[in-house]
Amino acid sequence: MKYRTKLYLSIIGITFCAAFLAIACFYAEARHILFGELRSKVLTAATTAASSLDGDLIAKIQKPSDTTTTEFQKIAKQFLAIRNANRRDDIYVNYIYTLRADPDDPSQLEIGIEATDANPDVYAFTGEKYPEGIKYGFLKNLKHNWTSPELVTDRWGRFLSGLSPIYDSQGQYVTTLGVDLSSQSVIHELRHLQLLAGITLGLTLAAAFLAATFITRTMTRSFEQITTGVHQIEHGDLKTRINLPTHDEFANLADAINHMAKGLEEHERVKLNFVRYVSKHVLEKILASDTTPALKGERRKITVLFSDIREFTQLAERLDPEEIVSLLNEYLDHMLRVIFEHNGTLDKFIGDGLMVEFGAPLEDIEQEKHALQTAVAMQSELKKLNAKWAQQGRPNLKMGIGVHTGFAIVGNIGSEKRMEYTAIGDTVNVASRLEQATKSFKTSILLSETTKLGAQGLYPYKSLGPIALPGRTQPVDAYTIEL
Repeated sequence: MKYRTKLYLSIIGITFCAAFLAIACFYAEARHILFGELRSKVLTAATTAASSLDGDLIAKIQKPSDTTTTEFQKIAKQFLAIRNANRRDDIYVNYIYTLRADPDDPSQLEIGIEATDANPDVYAFTGEKYPEGIKYGFLKNLKHNWTSPELVTDRWGRFLSGLSPIYDSQGQYVTTLGVDLSSQSVIHELRHLQLLAGITLGLTLAAAFLAATFITRTMTRSFEQITTGVHQIEHGDLKTRINLPTHDEFANLADAINHMAKGLEEHERVKLNFVRYVSKHVLEKILASDTTPALKGERRKITVLFSDIREFTQLAERLDPEEIVSLLNEYLDHMLRVIFEHNGTLDKFIGDGLMVEFGAPLEDIEQEKHALQTAVAMQSELKKLNAKWAQQGRPNLKMGIGVHTGFAIVGNIGSEKRMEYTAIGDTVNVASRLEQATKSFKTSILLSETTKLGAQGLYPYKSLGPIALPGRTQPVDAYTIEL
């Protein structure tokens, strides 16, 4: 089967399923709303009618013989008036009656006052049993304002029923008023919804047929052009460009392929740019490796180095911006050369400071050694720069360096719009705090015990004991290098 045919059938099938599901959900929700509205109407009619009736009079009517009294005649007229008042365009009440638990058997339901079968405009006390009401939950809701959740089917037909209790002047429960809303209005509304759903589904399918025809033709033409262009690029014609007259995802794909072809032409330039972040040695190992180092976030052991120029803010206040930029660029150029010579990876510039990782993106079993060699070499390189700048009448710089080894999450961190290869975790925080602590301990390099253990015997270390770092509850065993 051709792709065009599969695409055509897929569009039709998906459209039908989506439309059917959407219409079914719409119908279910509309039906729910409709029933909710009708239940609200019938409940309003029941509660309003119950509150308007005289509970004391109704309490006197307990058996069929009570229907001969003037009290009953008054109540019957009220029932008829309430029923007729609730026969409007928006609501049509078929029956209004009273219900109560059978005095002789409370597990049974009994109808009290209702219209007679012979004349629906004449009310009487029937005492007729109503087992259907027990099935639909009438008996357990006699003393509550309640409506049936669905249509009730009994010997008189189908209705949406509502109940409301009637109380006498002393607040004592007397009986329950029942109101039956005609099912015809409910069924009419449901059939109207079904008709609308059917018409909507039919129109949707017709539109789907037309849309599928247009889309498949457009897509296959775009696919053919893209396939031809990709084959040309595959055979070495990197100047090939795919131009589509559309403004859709296929045009975006064509643009992406065009950018890919341009990117292939700039491959060597990309390699040179990458050298700015890692050493040439690391880059060559990455390019020569059969596997790509993981750039997604992963937990691994690294050694983090933070460096920062002392009192750089005050220095920036005294010098012109041009002089500051020139000084900083020369300083960073020398520091990065030292870092890359020792297999360090530049994470980021932090103003006049640097964040460097060892052991990422490639494993480095001597990362602690390389990190400390870098720290010492950076201080040595700064001394050479200061000597040179002194001859030029430029200010000298002082630098603090903090080094810590531990586990961190390393990889590409960020969003789809912007990613950054960096390290996250307590290891990074400790290294940063150690760099800051060099000020208070008046030393140029501070390292943690974990870094010292990994570079045992490399330099003469001096223990400063456990020191408290800002933002951490646990102290860190710190050392400085005696140079």
